[in-house]
Amino acid sequence: MVLDVINRDQLPAPKKITLCALAGAALLAAAAATPVPRSIFQKFASGCFLEEIEVCIPQKVSPSVVSIQTPFGEGSGVVVNQDGLVISNGHVVAGDNGDVLEIRLSDNRVFQGKVVGYAQEGVDLALIEIINPPEDLQPVDLGKAGTAKVGQGVFAIGNPGGLDHTVSQGTISKLNSVNGLIQLDISLNPGNSGGALVNTDGELIGINTAILDQGNGNTGIGLAIPIESVKTFLTSYQDGDISAPPLKEPVMVEFGGAPIQSELSFEKSWRLEDGSYYDVYQFVGRAGEAIEIVMTSAEDVDPYLLVEAPDGHVVEDDDGAGGLNAGIVGELPVSGVYTILANTAEAGQLGNYTLVLSQP
Repeated sequence: MVLDVINRDQLPAPKKITLCALAGAALLAAAAATPVPRSIFQKFASGCFLEEIEVCIPQKVSPSVVSIQTPFGEGSGVVVNQDGLVISNGHVVAGDNGDVLEIRLSDNRVFQGKVVGYAQEGVDLALIEIINPPEDLQPVDLGKAGTAKVGQGVFAIGNPGGLDHTVSQGTISKLNSVNGLIQLDISLNPGNSGGALVNTDGELIGINTAILDQGNGNTGIGLAIPIESVKTFLTSYQDGDISAPPLKEPVMVEFGGAPIQSELSFEKSWRLEDGSYYDVYQFVGRAGEAIEIVMTSAEDVDPYLLVEAPDGHVVEDDDGAGGLNAGIVGELPVSGVYTILANTAEAGQLGNYTLVLSQP
């Protein structure tokens, strides 16, 4: 094949293209050929770019997370509406017996709060109402049901050990791990309870509630109550299906009556500073009267009895009745009203027990 020879004079005059136009054309061609990087040009629903998500999400959500100080300790909570409603764990605020709680916002402003209700038995949630809430409260965005996925990146924001607004990042390891809870590879600690578990869109998808403790302390496995349970609880409250917890009063008892069958629970029991729960009973006794008090439990709790005399003297017994039982036998020193604390040997135990009061 012979190539034609073309003289230079036969070539058409070159088109004039400015440098700016050439550069623009090249950029448009490159843009058409190359996908737009998400980290630069696209945002999550939270408004955060992918490349800054680790910083942006905590900044967005932290104003919605509060510190809760009770007479027994502290925990975390999440603001869920502009009217000052805060959701937390039942075990964070249980046992306050009507005491006013201290609610501290992320900017260190402090307000008073009160418990207005608990979720149904078996769901560790409670609602607190901020008394005279500020107008600039920032409620959290509630996530949609069913959006939590295994392997999904999440953030836990709370106040472990009094360290305000600590952020931990990790992934969802398993769904419905224990009693329908979300399992996380985030290491939660005391004080994280009641805090926010949020996704990369800055939406609340759970309330951090516990760690998996196999007897060796923190195993690095955290557990959270899913958003489905949170929303069900909030709907029940809005519909008036839950009420404020009643003010707990001691139960008057008599010796020689039928065994008392009861339960230590978030909703009905008091809580000591060591984190153990107890029920309170009272009886009228006479000086020199012989009594026997025995507290037993099949397997739920390890009973611990304390009896306070009218003069303030305290008699206590851990294992005097053998096994998972506690017992006190003796003569009453003075006449008057005595107080019985049906307690547990270990903190945090909840469950059924039997209390028998007799006169040997």
